[in-house]
Amino acid sequence: MELNIKETQRMPLNYFKTNLKNYIYDKNIDPTKLLEKILSEKYKPGQKNIIIFGENHANHKFKELLIDFLKVLFRYNFNCVAFEMLEHVIQKDIDNAVYTHNSDKLKELIKDHLIEYWNKSPGIPETYLKAIMFVIENGKTLIPINK
Repeated sequence: MELNIKETQRMPLNYFKTNLKNYIYDKNIDPTKLLEKILSEKYKPGQKNIIIFGENHANHKFKELLIDFLKVLFRYNFNCVAFEMLEHVIQKDIDNAVYTHNSDKLKELIKDHLIEYWNKSPGIPETYLKAIMFVIENGKTLIPINK
């Protein structure tokens, strides 16, 4: 069920952050199950739920887990994902490509942007691109937030 703007403005905000980076290398802990546990405890239906992940941009392990984390979040009805690694100025181009269903143009636009700004180590732009396209392909809203 979609909520209209007035309904969402009245909803209380449930803001929480989690530090999974301490656990992603621990072979005894499944970070995806840990996220599921955190959400089962902190997620509040009927509220604006916001979760923030911090990560080291050169950390490949986190990026490998990112799509798995997104799958868990989508099961909890998170429908908007903000990426700090995308400059806010490309929002209009992203929206136009999504609106016109031009996935090739969208993929190329985001890939070029990531290569220009986030080519910090091999494979980083490609891994981010997979996660970003996963968000879009699942019908979720993508928001670039870097200024």
